[in-house]
Amino acid sequence: MRTRNRAVQVYLNEKEYEKLEQLSRFSGNTHSAVIRKLITGKEIRQRPDLNFRALAMEISAIGNNLNQIARRANQMQVTTADLKEAKLLMREINDRMKAAGGDWA
Repeated sequence: MRTRNRAVQVYLNEKEYEKLEQLSRFSGNTHSAVIRKLITGKEIRQRPDLNFRALAMEISAIGNNLNQIARRANQMQVTTADLKEAKLLMREINDRMKAAGGDWA
């Protein structure tokens, strides 16, 4: 069942429509989603590019490795090799984020 059951038709001039198009392209949202965000006061954020998504997936995988090392450390089974691996993983995250550029670099 549809949660939004009230249809609204809005007429825009060329300048207003171009602004709506621009916001839609910028955010990767539909016109309807952009309008809903605007009327509810939510921020319209730029859609992350594909490189960012790939980087996020890689960092997630590295995070899983770090969690495994932390689990062993909590069980007092951590070795020097584990700590070296953790350090290398953290350096890899840092290097990949710098290479990707963006606000976090």
